[in-house]
Amino acid sequence: VELFRFTYPSQALPASLYLPWAISNYNTQRNRHKCLQIADELRQSGRFDLFLEAIAGKAAAKTGNHELANQILQVAEEKINNQSSIINSQSIAWFYCFVSPDAENALDWANKAYSSEPNSATAATILAYSLVMNGQTDWAKPLIDNYERNQIADLALAQIQLQEGQQSSAIETLKSAIARDPGSLAAERAKEILAQHGGNYIPPIDPGIILNELRNSFGQALVPAFIRPQNLISVQLNVRGSEFSYGSKFGGTVAITNNSPEPLVISDDGLF
Repeated sequence: VELFRFTYPSQALPASLYLPWAISNYNTQRNRHKCLQIADELRQSGRFDLFLEAIAGKAAAKTGNHELANQILQVAEEKINNQSSIINSQSIAWFYCFVSPDAENALDWANKAYSSEPNSATAATILAYSLVMNGQTDWAKPLIDNYERNQIADLALAQIQLQEGQQSSAIETLKSAIARDPGSLAAERAKEILAQHGGNYIPPIDPGIILNELRNSFGQALVPAFIRPQNLISVQLNVRGSEFSYGSKFGGTVAITNNSPEPLVISDDGLF
């Protein structure tokens, strides 16, 4: 993020950077407050992102600030009601499925999204999930079966399996849904349902073990903090003497001092 801002100072931070940044912070207990900072920064720039507002609202609730959480989500819903033309129908349907659950609104917007994008697997599976929310499982099944399976499809299928008494199959389907993207809000919902039915998701790879190995190999800071070039190094030209004859040659050396705690590699192609 800091590198992007330094390299492109006149450009707004793209969603491809701020959304993963926000969801990563959401999934850590200590950094959830940063989700609020990221959302506030985007608002101050005059932009609105429903996904980011959803993460910020959920993060506020996780930190115990339910008043702020309600405020954030209420403002988001006002945007949906008053400026729906600037928000993707699929995004609104997702919001009512996983952020501020509302079966009627979820189905309404999911139908609109699917009508405009009938070939979209995401639109189809969000519609399937909203149908499950409304108890219309017979209509949901064909949508799950006829499109490429994704996390939301697995989550919808698991709830159908639970309604049909297939608990063991549902638990496996829920685990499969979570594994597709463990940090998403859909995965969070899958974990809640799994816990309600006595299941527990154990990641196939323990991130704690990997983190310890990385720390042992690379130190505490796995990714070095971004340092602006003017703070990273200092450069000085050293020459012998202070007076030179016109046209004469003189020798000198360039001294480059590394001011950062990280190693500085100097090659023919540049500094790294």
